[in-house]
Amino acid sequence: MSELKILKAEINNFKNLSHTTFHMNGKSTLIVGANQQGKSSFLQAVFSPFLKTYKPTQPIKEGEERGSVSVVIGGDLNGEQVEYNVDMYFSQEKQAGRLVITDKDGAKVKSPASALEQITGDISFDVDRFLQLAKTPSGTQSKEGVKKQIEMLKAFIPKEAQKEMMAIDIRRKEIVEKRTENNSQIKFLEEQNNHEFTDVDLEKYGELKSSEEVDKKLNDLGEAIEKWQKANSKTSEIEREIVEMENLAKQLDGEKEKWNVVKNFIDSMEPYKKEQKTANMLVNVAKFKNELGESIGLMSEAKESLPKKQEDLDKFKAWLEKNKKPSTESLLEQKAAIDEWNKKASEVVKIKERHVEIQKKKNLSVKMTEEINKCVKDKKQVFIDNPLPVKGLEFTEDKVLYKGLEFNENQHPTSVIIGVGVKIAMAMNPNLKIIIIRDGSLLDKKLYNGILTMVEKNGYQLFIEMVDWNAGDMDIKFAETVD
Repeated sequence: MSELKILKAEINNFKNLSHTTFHMNGKSTLIVGANQQGKSSFLQAVFSPFLKTYKPTQPIKEGEERGSVSVVIGGDLNGEQVEYNVDMYFSQEKQAGRLVITDKDGAKVKSPASALEQITGDISFDVDRFLQLAKTPSGTQSKEGVKKQIEMLKAFIPKEAQKEMMAIDIRRKEIVEKRTENNSQIKFLEEQNNHEFTDVDLEKYGELKSSEEVDKKLNDLGEAIEKWQKANSKTSEIEREIVEMENLAKQLDGEKEKWNVVKNFIDSMEPYKKEQKTANMLVNVAKFKNELGESIGLMSEAKESLPKKQEDLDKFKAWLEKNKKPSTESLLEQKAAIDEWNKKASEVVKIKERHVEIQKKKNLSVKMTEEINKCVKDKKQVFIDNPLPVKGLEFTEDKVLYKGLEFNENQHPTSVIIGVGVKIAMAMNPNLKIIIIRDGSLLDKKLYNGILTMVEKNGYQLFIEMVDWNAGDMDIKFAETVD
């Protein structure tokens, strides 16, 4: 098992540092001081040859032409004791720096960038960056950042186990979506089933009533009413005719008298009818006489028909007297009562049908919940079979969880989150055993001691930066547990 550590660092004209040398000798290092005193510059300088994320865009100290960083690493590498000088030279023309690596015999190593990666192993895991991924610049949770955390954690899980978890997550998501839709339908049906019927009503209006018998009676009654209405209408018609005939009969004698007067006048004018004037007059008188005759004929006919009309009237009146007008009131009341009953019964039927449907959907929700729980259980088993480096740490398709709660500062103290990050970094198991914490001020004494002890017990070298408002210049010293 390889175990390389940083033995020494020498810094010249790097950012706000003029010249600084510190012999770590593989021990954990504490960098303390007030802000703007070079703490971050020291860490950037030491690790800029190893990690691009630590390399500033303008590394050379203001006013200087050149700068350099020289880091000595050494220890066991695949069973062999080695030592390398890792130097980075900066100039105004080459701000990105020029990397040079020499072994303990002073020989330069070819292809230094790729060689350095092979020597140190994967030291790209950045505790601070990993923890900050979950936050947006405003401090809220970053969904995209959490997804990146998940991708980083997947590196600890075998490919086949990742595929198994993905299949479980897809299945669980499908079931959750179906259950959500099913529960929405339950809520909708329950709102529709919100009624004022009592249990007695639900039992009482359990069945529809037939209105067939009442409908038949109403139909038959309708025919009888129509017959009665025709008889009544005929009676009124005959009564009007009798009145008219009686009026005509009363005028008959007067019309006969007029006719006799006209006849006598015509007879008296017989001697003079040859006179033209008299002849013309007699034509008009004769015409009037004929009209009177026709009128007398009509009046005589009416007088003669009166007895028959009266007889017909008496018959219809007798029938109407015997057959009273049928009433639909009672039947219509029965019909209305049946309709009202069936209206309630229909609603009760729907209520019962919806109740059955609601129960089916509730049973389905229970079943789907069981399936979701099984997915959770199956995924936990995958984590049990393929555990992450920190006990209690796991992830879903969109969340990182620690001890069942989301892995963020809303659910866990910052100190706990940093501790988890350190354990993840150690699990990467690089050849160069380094852990960097750039915001150690967030650690309380107990956690600081715990992390330092854990790191050194596992053969790692801790670099930790802390703000000390009471200190002046930057102070670099060996990290030790404190009482």
